[in-house]
Amino acid sequence: MKVSCKGQPYAIQKLSQVPGLSIPFSGIHFKEFVVDFNGSGQTVASIHKGLLSKGIFGGKDLSTEFPALGQCALYAVTEIHTQADIDRLAARFTGGAEMKGSQPQAHATPFSPGKLG
Repeated sequence: MKVSCKGQPYAIQKLSQVPGLSIPFSGIHFKEFVVDFNGSGQTVASIHKGLLSKGIFGGKDLSTEFPALGQCALYAVTEIHTQADIDRLAARFTGGAEMKGSQPQAHATPFSPGKLG
């Protein structure tokens, strides 16, 4: 079994560099981490909708279950997520040209906290 040890720290690094986003909890993470969108001026719901239009599942919206966190979502990066997947996610937040008009890749898998339901 392959264990993800590089993808998640890389994702945290990439997403924390995006203006308006932050990673509110420091320390050791396994595969899951919280992304804070409060500084973006957008709701998690609107961000998620935009990501879905590009074939990306934007994590678990925490704003209802944990209102004190505001507009935060739980993301997970596992061994099936490539560096290109993470770069694609970060590019969506920065408005990168590689995201405009791109179609979801057949092998791409949602960034999610696991299968829900």
